[in-house]
Amino acid sequence: MLGKLAFATGMGPASVVLFRALTAVALLALVLAGFDRAALRLPVRSVPLFLGLGMGLALSSSAFFHGVQHLDVGVAISLFYLYPALVALIARAALGEALTRRKAVALAVSLIGCALVAGRFEGARSVSGIGIVLSLVAAGACAVYTVLVKVAVRDHPPTRTTVYSLVFALPFLGLAGIVGGEPLQPPGTAAAWGLVVLLAVVPTLAGYTLLAIALRFIESSRASIVATLEPVLATLLALGVLGERLRSLQGVGILLIVAGAILAQAERTGKPAPSIPP
Repeated sequence: MLGKLAFATGMGPASVVLFRALTAVALLALVLAGFDRAALRLPVRSVPLFLGLGMGLALSSSAFFHGVQHLDVGVAISLFYLYPALVALIARAALGEALTRRKAVALAVSLIGCALVAGRFEGARSVSGIGIVLSLVAAGACAVYTVLVKVAVRDHPPTRTTVYSLVFALPFLGLAGIVGGEPLQPPGTAAAWGLVVLLAVVPTLAGYTLLAIALRFIESSRASIVATLEPVLATLLALGVLGERLRSLQGVGILLIVAGAILAQAERTGKPAPSIPP
């Protein structure tokens, strides 16, 4: 929703993602310099890991924002939210996380809910091949980023994980704008700057830091299923701020997403649940 408002000010997608990341880095670095300087110390041996985090974050953001230029937002969101399924598969292979039957059901319910909330089946315009590819690339990059964050928080505090993921993302975000042929321009009005700051603080700093905190305590696959609540919140905000109306299928989708999140978190950890065979 904030992205749509930022685009309305005349900023392109590459400029929005670059300046929100720059603003987020500046704000978080200032806070850490004043209250937790130890979080700003990054061991040299961890640079390759954070380079991967930066690439994943930059590719996910850039591909998604460019994808919505070629697809209806609902279609792009539906494709992007395939990423929890990719997280589950990658985490199973790389981290040994179990893909239990309950988790698989929660995942399926949540993905169906995302498609309904996004309005995938209601009046989508002609489908663009490049838009589909970009949305799927965004989903894959987000999945890789999520799994790498799970690895990073084993040795690094969530704030360090967030700030250096953004720092290493900056050159890739700039490169994406250059390759895409979009002139990178800062916000030109106070309203545009306000939107960029909101994007930097709420979905970027708060979102990425809370994800890193959560991944210290729960599996990456479970965290990604719960993250499907994001389009629900975006829809509810759009109802109040943009005056959009809730369609009946969106209401069903919201219920499915909430049910999937509850099902994923209700899984008992004391007794191993049956896993799906490889």
